Amino acid sequence: MRVWTAGVFEVLRSAAAVVAVTVLAAVAAVRPGAAEPQEVPLYHFSAAGYRGLLIYASVGGGPLVPFLFDTGSPAMFSTYGRWWPGYGKLIDERGEDKIEFASGTVYHYDPVTTAVSVGTRGGRVVATAAAASIGRITNVDDQSPRRSFRLWARNVEAGRPPLSVDSTYGNFGAALHGDASFGTVMTQFPLKKGLKRGFVVQSGGRDAKVGRLTIGLTEEMIASFRLRLPMAPTGERLPGIGTADGPPGYLKAQVANTVVRLERGGKHWSGVIPTVFDTGGGDGTWAYGSSVPRDTFVKADSNEARNGTAFDLRYAGTSLLAYRSGNTPARGILGFIPASADDLRINPGILMFYTYDVMFDLDDGFIGLRPATKLGQ
Repeated sequence: MRVWTAGVFEVLRSAAAVVAVTVLAAVAAVRPGAAEPQEVPLYHFSAAGYRGLLIYASVGGGPLVPFLFDTGSPAMFSTYGRWWPGYGKLIDERGEDKIEFASGTVYHYDPVTTAVSVGTRGGRVVATAAAASIGRITNVDDQSPRRSFRLWARNVEAGRPPLSVDSTYGNFGAALHGDASFGTVMTQFPLKKGLKRGFVVQSGGRDAKVGRLTIGLTEEMIASFRLRLPMAPTGERLPGIGTADGPPGYLKAQVANTVVRLERGGKHWSGVIPTVFDTGGGDGTWAYGSSVPRDTFVKADSNEARNGTAFDLRYAGTSLLAYRSGNTPARGILGFIPASADDLRINPGILMFYTYDVMFDLDDGFIGLRPATKLGQ
């Protein structure tokens, strides 16, 4: 049985060199006649106080419906019903595999091969992977397959998406850990000749309504991301299209040598904590498994930092994110979750994507950051 764990539901002081490329980043163009990447809208949403991005996707040639766009989850996981042609009837057996998210939600699923398309909320398909391996969810948490299926159907009949927790049809995972038989659909969309493997996530900023996902990289695009953070390889290969080998996989804690600094009341603490770049991480910053002095920095009755704690996330001497903890969503929420040393990581969630355009360069093995580009609405 395959068991995954994922980080779903999990100001800016950039270096002068990064700020200097803002204009270049916004207007970086593709050479005339060169292959153009595919651009897919990402839609901002808020559900029960949780902020994230939606991507519209279809399975099996069905309609485009909303999925949580989640760079902290390794693969696509979809509920099933009439929106998935060929799987409209109850599957009364629990899936052999499961994934548990940081929120505690568990999906039981079976890997299946199907066509997956992504596109616009209005129904226009932009890119299609003809035979992608994804997870067909049979049931959620301890519910029986029958109960999950009936709940999904009731929600859809009432005009709501099947999953009430985030108002989606499932999770469109785009993390980079997995293996050649099961991993992100992002590596399975065909690319035009001349494009490099990878993708760019642009939220458009905190107040935007629509962001953008760019599939495939040009040399011009790569050059516009001056701040680069190396990812740690897993030694595995991800599913790929058009090549004998898929692209390399990378650890979930995608950048290992980031430094967290805390200050409150004249007391200081710092530690090296791997950073996860996770669009599904929610609207707070959460550190797992760190040895932060709880009496100094953490509230006695919760895992949240004491108000006014100065937080600074740094890489190679450059401050990536800096703010004081408080109650401002997607900016001031900071927390520390006790966990084992093996789980050591920090997840800035959607805040990292509000602050930066984020490029995942698969072939070269690094994450690129540039100040978030404001997009037309």
